[in-house]
Amino acid sequence: MAAHHIHFAAVGADGELVVYHAKKRKRVASAALGFGSKTVAWSPDSRQLCCGASGAPNNNADGSDGKYAVLDFDSARSALTESSSGHNAKKSVSAIAFSP
Repeated sequence: MAAHHIHFAAVGADGELVVYHAKKRKRVASAALGFGSKTVAWSPDSRQLCCGASGAPNNNADGSDGKYAVLDFDSARSALTESSSGHNAKKSVSAIAFSP
């Protein structure tokens, strides 16, 4: 889970990224990642989220460990759109962050 201002994001083994509005206590956006994840981070300007594939029992057996996805978050439209992705590692992504 990652928090930024009034939003927080959560990912899981089901491969879904969900953004919630903390004050309104409701889900505002979601996206299918295509891989299970335990890591998510907000960009410093809160316009993007990055998630990394991480192994879980019976998950990512397709070799998706090491993948990542960067998604643009449009809070006005409550939308998540993938802007970049890759597969640069051979093992699970255990931590992820943006560099300021």
